[in-house]
Amino acid sequence: MESTTEDNNLGNKKSQDRGLNPDRDKEKHDAEQQGACTELAKNGELAEQAENRGKCPIEAKNKDKHRSLLEAVFHDPNFKVHESLNMAKFREVMRNIGVNANDEDLNIMFMKVDANCDGKVFWEEFKMYLLLENEARDSMHKSLRRLYFPEHIKILRESMQRSNSKAVVGLQFYSFKHPQAQEEQVAAGGWGDDMCKTRIEPGQYMSITQDGKLSYWTENLKHLYTLKLDDLKQAHAVLYQKIWVTHMICMRNIDLLAISSTSNHLEFYDISARKCTIAFTLTGVEPVTVMDYWSDGKRAVFSIGDVSGCVTIFTSRDVGQNGIFNRRTSKTGTRRSLASPKTRTCVFGTSRTTPVFKKSAQVKYLWAGPPITAVHYTRETNTLVIATSLMGVLQGEMEDLNARLKESTHKDPVCAALYNTHFKQVVSGCYSGVVCVWDILTGDKAMEFHTSSSRDMELTAMAFDVPQRRLLTGSNDGMVRLWNFNNGVLLMKLPVLDKNEVTGILHFNNKIYMSGWSKRVICYKHIQKEGRTEHNAWRCYHTEDIYSINTYGSKILVTASHNGDIIVWNTSTEEPLCWFNASQGPRPLLLDSLKDKATQRRRGDPEAARCGFQQQPG
Repeated sequence: MESTTEDNNLGNKKSQDRGLNPDRDKEKHDAEQQGACTELAKNGELAEQAENRGKCPIEAKNKDKHRSLLEAVFHDPNFKVHESLNMAKFREVMRNIGVNANDEDLNIMFMKVDANCDGKVFWEEFKMYLLLENEARDSMHKSLRRLYFPEHIKILRESMQRSNSKAVVGLQFYSFKHPQAQEEQVAAGGWGDDMCKTRIEPGQYMSITQDGKLSYWTENLKHLYTLKLDDLKQAHAVLYQKIWVTHMICMRNIDLLAISSTSNHLEFYDISARKCTIAFTLTGVEPVTVMDYWSDGKRAVFSIGDVSGCVTIFTSRDVGQNGIFNRRTSKTGTRRSLASPKTRTCVFGTSRTTPVFKKSAQVKYLWAGPPITAVHYTRETNTLVIATSLMGVLQGEMEDLNARLKESTHKDPVCAALYNTHFKQVVSGCYSGVVCVWDILTGDKAMEFHTSSSRDMELTAMAFDVPQRRLLTGSNDGMVRLWNFNNGVLLMKLPVLDKNEVTGILHFNNKIYMSGWSKRVICYKHIQKEGRTEHNAWRCYHTEDIYSINTYGSKILVTASHNGDIIVWNTSTEEPLCWFNASQGPRPLLLDSLKDKATQRRRGDPEAARCGFQQQPG
């Protein structure tokens, strides 16, 4: 007893000291604010590191300061670069402006900007690359950003049918699964963030309105029945005062439902065996406005906040054995105002909209109506229930461990995947026209862009140019496009000679060779962004669609068609050297038989006589 009195006196003395010395409180508050700012800055740095993971150090350090310094170097007459930099000067300039990177990373950055392979980088070229790269990355991140609740909110019909109903001030989910079994499952490693979620969690929802109407709902939020607390209280009290509810909390592991009101007591209801009867009442408290309850199956914490600003906390080391209110329960309270809590997941206010914040600060407004009075999120089913005088439900996406293991990199079948030895990247493309660039060291997606806005267009072929700076794509409309795949910029479109599907593209000898369902090879020469591109179609010797094309050395090109014909071409003369067909033996076949075969097909099929083009002179 003496020890308790000394502790109280010491506490009063400390309170008086704090009241007499406001400077000390101010210093403490400033220190707390500084610590919070430091933590926020640290979190920001961690987020930035996560975002920059897998990027080249130059891209990660692409700050406004570096851009302004680099621009000054480009326009400095004393530097004698004539507003352009070669690779060696580029490395020197980057180090002069404070970029700490090795030669390999600097060379990679230079090659990404110098897509035309002229060995020079101009300021406008560099600035445009950075601008378009940032736009492409922003577009990619927006497309990849997942919404917790992609569907619109669904208003419950039962809540709309209640006339003159008051606002809902409490929402809880009472699980029929025993909490101890859940804790044992978590401890065994069988239930965590990667758990298999299901749409249905055995249990029932409970909602309560300000005028004391307690409603029960199924797991699917179908209304079961409604109880009036006034009727329950009238049966147990001689002097009765109408209830006005402020909050409700469910104590699942001890089967109690705590309900607070504007009166000076808390009421606890027994909800075991799917009943609802008054168990006991906690009296002598200020009107409670908010409550919370936590338990790990054994230990428990019950906290309440009242209208006077006091927070009272009840703790129990064994709630199953001793309950939450007994001699072994400790109680702590404070009359000091509490600092604003650090919110990390969701912020719900009394405004007319509910913003849901993710770690990426993404906001989606889910509700537009009267002020929101109650919310409840069920983690097991990823369900968010929102209430005013009405009730609405938001069903989030469901995912489990098996779905994550089956997660694909593209939504549609992949048509090609290429490895770039210079940038250490893999470029993949699917039939829907989506091209993705992957960092081979980290597995992260560095870039994503669409080759066409048309849904009818399919991406059917891909290839790098010889320096591996640009990407060539072919589609089912006969179009061949040239891209800077590092920022998703379309450099040029090649003329369309035939609108049949492209199945193969090659770049060598400063020429682009294309083949496909046109059954012949098309060659593009003197490729220029500005000006006319020369092109011609080779003689048509294939009688079926060409499915594959490749090269050997600098003067030999090989094509293979659907019927098994393999033709070896001389790129200088644009004529066949020999041909093979596995069904006729492993040795080369005579060219006369190939020509006769092509002539017979053209005679039998007038459409094949053209092969999509007019016959070239011999």
